[in-house]
Amino acid sequence: MPECWPRGQRYLCRPRLFRNDLKQYTAEAFVSLVVLALTANLERRWSRRGLVVLAVTVVAGKLLAHTVVFVGTAVFVSLTLVAVAERQWPRVGESVAAGVSSAVGVAAIYLLFDRRSDTADLKTYWGASFPPTNRGWPGFRDFFVDHYQQLEPYLGLGKVWLAGSVVLAGIVTLALARRRAVALAVPVLLVEMLVAGVAKRYPLLDLRTSHFLLVTLAVVGAIGVAGVAALAARVSFVASLAIAALASALYLNHSEPYLRGHTSISPSDVPSQVRYIEQQRRPGDVIVLNRGAGYGFGYYWRRDNPQFTANSTALQGWSVTYPASSNIVVARKGGYRAISATMQRARRMAREGSGRIKTEHAVRHLGRRARGHDHDHGAVGSKGADRGALLRRVDLPGRARRVLLWQRADSDRRRRGRARDGARLQL
Repeated sequence: MPECWPRGQRYLCRPRLFRNDLKQYTAEAFVSLVVLALTANLERRWSRRGLVVLAVTVVAGKLLAHTVVFVGTAVFVSLTLVAVAERQWPRVGESVAAGVSSAVGVAAIYLLFDRRSDTADLKTYWGASFPPTNRGWPGFRDFFVDHYQQLEPYLGLGKVWLAGSVVLAGIVTLALARRRAVALAVPVLLVEMLVAGVAKRYPLLDLRTSHFLLVTLAVVGAIGVAGVAALAARVSFVASLAIAALASALYLNHSEPYLRGHTSISPSDVPSQVRYIEQQRRPGDVIVLNRGAGYGFGYYWRRDNPQFTANSTALQGWSVTYPASSNIVVARKGGYRAISATMQRARRMAREGSGRIKTEHAVRHLGRRARGHDHDHGAVGSKGADRGALLRRVDLPGRARRVLLWQRADSDRRRRGRARDGARLQL
């Protein structure tokens, strides 16, 4: 990718530096760039085969990234409009046919897999990321100003006027390089996102959901800097070199603090955590999952036939359940009372008679052990430790059975709060 900093054999654009994980947002950014690259290649050498490859990629990309709906629509609309402007009538028909075919495939995937997760609760959850429609132009202006100020450090292109300038330069550079459909796809994509936000169909200018857009704009901005440098080279090679050096210095000055020194991803992925539990589990053990951890665990856990069932209390409308014989307990709600009830249920399942569950071992499975733990209550006190799942082995006095507690910690604040809840539970 352009405008990236090498670390060994890795190249990371600035918006990627703030996401130290590989989630669906990474897939969305990747699929977006792949679709745009295939479009550029199709413009370089037009062929029906290339058009079919683009359409198939958009449909297949829907299985990895929901945002391919916006990117795919933008490129097919742009291909059609450019063909009309150039009076390439055969290409117009081919582009429309390919676009409609990909739309049918994407719609089929949505109806089969995604429609059930489109709930009113999700719209409420993302309410702050939808532009207001009842406050007129001032409301729109305030929304974009506030959200861009929040995203400005992540985009790494400076103030809105500077970011707009380099992105516009990138669009012009693409157009001059006869990649007109790719150039047109960028503003079309921005319009799509605005319409989707106003219609409350997709959150706008959020670091996670707009990650694909931030990466795309960063790459287009880098192309713009390269285009300006190439234009300056016609006058003076020194001027061209100075522009490239200045742009790189300014960009890296803001990005360097977020560069990671290691060249491999730490072993904090969900499959590794599930394998750890499989290795530690003994006959009769009880596994306790909080609501957030239940989804990833159920995806990779194959021993007890996990079932995906409707759940009106979950934002996406479904949750993972396990048969009673599995000895797996999932906390359906957060908060002290719900967690307490879940742990009491696990204790009844794990032992016979009365007794106090005692935490004997605590592990933060991120390749390193947590810095400390409370032997009485299992409260992990590791200020500054890595984010991830907490794996706790709870041994019962005089018994062979244990409780394995796996909970996902999304932030240091939440992790410390859960640790305090664990202490109050008197496990």
